[in-house]
Amino acid sequence: GFRERTFAGKKGRLRFPLIVDTSLATYESPDEERHVDYAFRYSHSIGNWEIGLSHFTGTGREPLLVYTETDSAPVLRPYYQLIDQTGIELQLMAGDWIWKLESIYRHSAQDDYTAVDGGFEYNFYNILDSGADVGAIVEYLYDSRGDKAPTPYNHDLTLGLRLTFNDVDSTDLLFGFVQDVTTSARAIIVEGSTRFGNSVKATLEGGAFFDAPNSDPFYGFRNDSYIKLELAKYF
Repeated sequence: GFRERTFAGKKGRLRFPLIVDTSLATYESPDEERHVDYAFRYSHSIGNWEIGLSHFTGTGREPLLVYTETDSAPVLRPYYQLIDQTGIELQLMAGDWIWKLESIYRHSAQDDYTAVDGGFEYNFYNILDSGADVGAIVEYLYDSRGDKAPTPYNHDLTLGLRLTFNDVDSTDLLFGFVQDVTTSARAIIVEGSTRFGNSVKATLEGGAFFDAPNSDPFYGFRNDSYIKLELAKYF
């Protein structure tokens, strides 16, 4: 069976300005959630190279969000398309460098598009003899749908720092800065985690959004800057 996506409700975050009403979901396939899908993936390592190839045929997990008028208010209605998607992943590990490329091409009755995420990470090991490592990250994200993409990361440059403390508690921190290369929209993200003893894990997550024009998908998140600390105990 097919599991529909969940979306943030009226009081939820992060979300678009209009509510996504999942009760109005429709499918391109007459079999709806019982359509049979097919997926294939192949991965292989050649020296310092890692290669991945994939293909999917069936009901896409990312619905189109269709503007719909209802008796109470306008909403977004999920429409699940039938798609064919082919992807490739490449990674080269060369000394202190890690070069990465991920790309997909998706075909549907509504549109065809390509999405690419490429960049590198350079690692500095044992900073100041502390045992900690620092990775500098540069990535470029591109989606050929432009402003029609259901994601704000359609034409953006990402800069980041990853700190790995290499301690017994597996402590790590990631700081990221995202800049839209066509508008003034930008975002800051932070992620981190550590363990306390053998059964408690702390996770930190945060995001802040700035200077998005009303034509940018980030505009819907302009009041949604947040920080979250989660403690989990395992039994």
